[in-house]
Amino acid sequence: MGPRRERRGGGGGTTSTHPPAALATKANVGCLRKLSAEGVLALAPTRVIAVGGAGPREALDVVGAAA
Repeated sequence: MGPRRERRGGGGGTTSTHPPAALATKANVGCLRKLSAEGVLALAPTRVIAVGGAGPREALDVVGAAA
């Protein structure tokens, strides 16, 4: 992923480690296992990337339904 794509990211989780420069400037949406749909949707995302184990499932369902 090049520098141009890194600037597009709107937020990350408390366990995010990359890209390092974004950690100080991007919104934190919480722990990947305790995500809040409101916290994610407040960033008005056009795309959400989550890893296995992200949840709770209900929050991800709300985010998906808002797309």
